[in-house]
Amino acid sequence: STAPIVRRIFEMYASGMKPIQICNVLNEEHIPTPTDYRAAQLGKPNPFSKVHLWGNTTIKSILNNEIYIGTMANLKTSSISYKNKKRVRKDKSEWVTVKNNHEPIIPQELWDKVRELEDSVSTGKSTKTGEVKPLSGMCYCSTCGTKMKFTSSMTGKTPQNYTCGLYARFGKQYCNTHFITLKALESVVLADIKRQIDFVMNDDKAREKYLARKSGLNNL
Repeated sequence: STAPIVRRIFEMYASGMKPIQICNVLNEEHIPTPTDYRAAQLGKPNPFSKVHLWGNTTIKSILNNEIYIGTMANLKTSSISYKNKKRVRKDKSEWVTVKNNHEPIIPQELWDKVRELEDSVSTGKSTKTGEVKPLSGMCYCSTCGTKMKFTSSMTGKTPQNYTCGLYARFGKQYCNTHFITLKALESVVLADIKRQIDFVMNDDKAREKYLARKSGLNNL
């Protein structure tokens, strides 16, 4: 049963451990990831993962899954149209949820504690000097999807940069460095912002759409 692992994840987070620390514990103990476990139950190799390691995304998904407190969420996706059968995820407000649908494995008090802790956590991670970089928490590796890790040297010999978080933790056998300097990344972002501004300013329809959206937000 995976219930003890799920409870342990909630308890570790509630005790103050960060998702990455929880991942490290589970990986060190060789606890199968959810997709690895399901594949093993079917007697098949896992087609969804090559590294077979716990990651932040999996931990956060478990911590936010109401099924563990006995709530069943239905109709979370829908097709684009009767012609296009591609499934798209609905807004959470459109889900049909049934509380007390089954026996919970996480007590409500523990669930609420996790929610409180999540609300108090910022999206970006501060540096050793207490600074949160403007792009912190927003950059992801294009290969594995892991958040990029900000690094800098005390001597200044190595420029401030972002590297793949999975590479930083486990090495090149799991992903590549995907090194990019902070200066280069900020230049790319700034150039894209300028392109968007030019597009809006030089395209009448785009400008009208932008102003209409801005007016709607101001009226909220």
